[in-house]
Amino acid sequence: MAENDSSQEKTEQPTEKRKKDAREKGQIARSRELSMAVVMMAGAISMFTSGASIVQAMSDIFRKSYTVSRHDIFELESASQYLINSSQHALLVLIPVFIILFLASILGPAMLGGWLFSIDSVRPKLSKLNPIEGMKRIFSVKGLMEMVKAFAKFVVVLVFSVFIIYFYLPEIIFLANQDVISAIVNGAEICAWSFLLLCSSLLLIAAIDVPFQLMDYNKQVRMTKQEVKDEMKDSEGKPEVKSKIRQLQMQMAQRRMMADVATADVVITNPTHFSVALKYNTLMRAPVVVAKGVDAIALKMREIAKENNVVIVAAPPLARAIYHTAAIGHEIHSDLYVSVAQVLAYVYQLELYMQGKGALPDEVNNVFVPENMRFD
Repeated sequence: MAENDSSQEKTEQPTEKRKKDAREKGQIARSRELSMAVVMMAGAISMFTSGASIVQAMSDIFRKSYTVSRHDIFELESASQYLINSSQHALLVLIPVFIILFLASILGPAMLGGWLFSIDSVRPKLSKLNPIEGMKRIFSVKGLMEMVKAFAKFVVVLVFSVFIIYFYLPEIIFLANQDVISAIVNGAEICAWSFLLLCSSLLLIAAIDVPFQLMDYNKQVRMTKQEVKDEMKDSEGKPEVKSKIRQLQMQMAQRRMMADVATADVVITNPTHFSVALKYNTLMRAPVVVAKGVDAIALKMREIAKENNVVIVAAPPLARAIYHTAAIGHEIHSDLYVSVAQVLAYVYQLELYMQGKGALPDEVNNVFVPENMRFD
């Protein structure tokens, strides 16, 4: 019983097909901490790149908003126009920041798992409404990790915040002694560096979360040995199906081979076991084996040869030599050229006799076969 249970453990690495199927279902490695860290860092960087223009724009907006003529104060439409102009001015300055944040929100998730849109991942599932399954998710290893990450984020951000406040406290206090413009510029610089340091703290959480997400994903897509076997059967075919296909292929090949026997020039046989069919014309460099077989197939070849008036020559050593040294569709071995030439000469003389153009040739006996070509 224990063996049966252990055999069902997911101990095998996922195949490419398993990964592809999981991806189609929306099951990929994702790290929300990494995505959030990328967006926050992009925001911090945009503050540095656009900080000066933002501060200047805010200064201009404040200056124009508080420099109001007596006439405009008592005009309701003027106040609305001031608000619209200030909003447009602020929006134009903030557009580059919005673009950077938008690009970061797209590129962040792609850094782990790539881009993916799956209907299955957003399709409503009744199993998610099951309170028992929900409790299992809460008290699972993944749920525990999420709780640990939330607490870790709180602690890390708190530590960094205390450090930043302690480090910049003298400068923050000194802002009260500066003029408005200088205080705004220096205050913006302090905010930018503080924000960057806080965002850097999120990179620590992401550095821990990314390996965990990869490990958790790999654990989810792991396969049992039985699943690997079943997938191999589905992809490569079940053994009984492959055996049937091979059988059908052999039958088709035999039918084609038997059809070639009818067009052969000669069939050389060992009357009890072997048969080989040869074909030769002036366009060929050497005679070619168009069919060969043993026992029942050899007997069938002789029957087809008789039905189609193909000459049959009994030469046991030569039949065995050709059978063992040449494949179907290939030329005979060069060491057998002389031996086969004797047989073909007899065949051509017999054809002339059948046409009334020559005498009946003597039957081929004791065809010479080299010692290295003898297969007893």
